Amino acid sequence: MLILDINIQFGKFFSPASGNDGFFKVIIPILSILLSGLISTGIAILVFRLNKKKDKEKEDQRISDVRKYFFVCLMKFRIGINKQIEDFDKIIELLESDVKDSVSVFRRTSINYSASPKQLESISKNDTFNFFILNRNDNETDRIKKYTNFYDTLELIEKIIIQMEEGNKEFGKYFENAAKIINDNRNYIRNSIYTKVHESRTNGGIGILDTYFNLMAKAYQNYIDTKNKTIDLIMKDLIFPIKKESEKSFSHPNSKEILDFCMTAESAHYQYIQRKGTIQLENFKHWKQCYIGMQVTITSMIEIEFKDLKQLETIFLTEEDKSHEQKPSEVSL
Repeated sequence: MLILDINIQFGKFFSPASGNDGFFKVIIPILSILLSGLISTGIAILVFRLNKKKDKEKEDQRISDVRKYFFVCLMKFRIGINKQIEDFDKIIELLESDVKDSVSVFRRTSINYSASPKQLESISKNDTFNFFILNRNDNETDRIKKYTNFYDTLELIEKIIIQMEEGNKEFGKYFENAAKIINDNRNYIRNSIYTKVHESRTNGGIGILDTYFNLMAKAYQNYIDTKNKTIDLIMKDLIFPIKKESEKSFSHPNSKEILDFCMTAESAHYQYIQRKGTIQLENFKHWKQCYIGMQVTITSMIEIEFKDLKQLETIFLTEEDKSHEQKPSEVSL
């Protein structure tokens, strides 16, 4: 009965007597709504795709700009590394000469802050990984290895810069301590000489006493005539000659005390020079090798990305920068 009733109503609705006005009055609004929805959906999809494309283009451009900036920083960093290696060579040569000739001059580390990793580290690793590895299809394994090695070495360079800064302070203190000990004992010797020579002359002393202290006074006079009284000259012109005479005149009642002053000063001088040779010099040699390793790593990063290193140097380097570029044979490990 239900089916029959529906059929009767349906037939009545579409019967010729009723006309088509009822049908269109119902269907047209429905079609309008559907069509409007389809058009809106289509426009929304189109706008979404256009925005997505535009966002991708913006992101691609941003990554491209980051890539350019990264390699500009990398090239400048490479120049700083080269300059620091040159400074290492100079100070290593000076320290080797100092140790050989027993020179206690304080050699301050020259730190080239253009080789600081801070600028490169400020660039997001997500971005560098993106343009160096994710967006590349060639040599993926090699790229990952070089990329990882680069950031490991970059971290090492940052630690070395801190070590160099601390080394300057530490060896500055070593030098000040040695200089103080030497100067203090020089003053003890001077006071002893002045006191004993004055007593000898006042009392008209003769013999060993006069001979010993007159030699001390002569050595001291030669020393005070020297213009630049560095601690090396104190040792050379005062401490060593007086030590030698005190050893010869060991039977003199005052020679042991003065000899002790000399030996204390000599020990401070010797220990400082030994620190230069066993700690400071070895540090510089180690740091130089680390910087050479960084230089090789940078070169490999650039070459795998650009292939033509000379063309890249032409774009990024000034003539002054190029003067600090070392030949491969000079930087190979």
